[in-house]
Amino acid sequence: MKKDRSSHKKRKNKLWLILLFMIGSLIALYPFYVGAVNNFIDQQRIRLVEKETASDIAKKEAAMAKKNAQITQFGLHPGVDPFSGADTTSRVDLKKHLIGSIEIAKIRLRIPLFDETNSEILNYGAGVLQGTSFPLGGPNTHSVITGHRGLAQRTLFTNLNQLKKGDLFILTVLKKKLAYRVDRIRVVKPNNYRALKIEPGRDLVTLLTCTPYMINSHRLLVTGHRVAYHPAMGQQARQAATANNWIQISILAAVLLLAAGQLRWLYRSIHANLIAKNRADLSLRIYDRRRRELAGVIGQLMVVNRKKPFTRRGRPITARSDMRGRMLFADLPGGLYYLKLTEGTDGDGCQVGMRRLGEHKMHFYPDGKQKWLFINHDGQLAVYLDH
Repeated sequence: MKKDRSSHKKRKNKLWLILLFMIGSLIALYPFYVGAVNNFIDQQRIRLVEKETASDIAKKEAAMAKKNAQITQFGLHPGVDPFSGADTTSRVDLKKHLIGSIEIAKIRLRIPLFDETNSEILNYGAGVLQGTSFPLGGPNTHSVITGHRGLAQRTLFTNLNQLKKGDLFILTVLKKKLAYRVDRIRVVKPNNYRALKIEPGRDLVTLLTCTPYMINSHRLLVTGHRVAYHPAMGQQARQAATANNWIQISILAAVLLLAAGQLRWLYRSIHANLIAKNRADLSLRIYDRRRRELAGVIGQLMVVNRKKPFTRRGRPITARSDMRGRMLFADLPGGLYYLKLTEGTDGDGCQVGMRRLGEHKMHFYPDGKQKWLFINHDGQLAVYLDH
């Protein structure tokens, strides 16, 4: 009984270890699989703008153009730092505020673009900072677009620091393509946005995020000026976005395969634990090819992978056939073993045990070459050896 309790405790501990490993894996891989799923969601969300009617787009564009005229007259007023935490907005109609997307081929980025910035919108994409121009294009405008770095569930502007002067980014706003080439990169303290201003005759967009990564004590400003958009730019951006999509699909597939493997591992461990509660004797008869009983044949139980012996109280489990060819392994826990014999020329053993819940007798599980040597017949197990 003491041995039974010890074996049960070991099996129970193994199950707990498997569960802990699975939970740990899910936590460690969270940014990868959630990021991959959110990337797919973001691409579907971006397509919503493409489905808007011409009249809806015209209304939005007119309202934003009117606001831009006021900003051109009175100047930019960015207000409070968008990452200060002062904003506590919790519910936003994302579809209502969605105006397009931002694409940066260099960092394989394509994310939704919204018409305002608040704490909720910044969890789903980039937003136009209130008090700055809407990115409609045209002289005497300066739009500031904000985005998070370091979110576990989305990449967003995490890699914005990789941009250099001369790099391109493309805005798609209300189905219109606008291209910008980076010409200034600055690091400032929060709320120190004096450099953000309208420059006469220029069409500017500044990408704003936190820096250094995960410290967030300063703000990174990446400013670009409007350049002519060419289809080749869009092709490059689409290729980068497609490459990123395949990366995300590969990540998600790898995580799903790992999860499936872990679930299979857990299922097999639980199944083995339940089967092990059914105990039975392994009783068999040893014969030669002429059906004569063989005495003195030694059998040993190995773990099913044959790499080490199955033990009881630290000692290998063995048995010897008696004068009538009978061999007995008494009171074994359910499960699979490998029976290794000292006799035989067509193989030195065979899998034996219980595979299914509810079984109470041991069975041989021979492969193709062994099925004539290891026989299950009416609940009796027999072995026929060349001797």
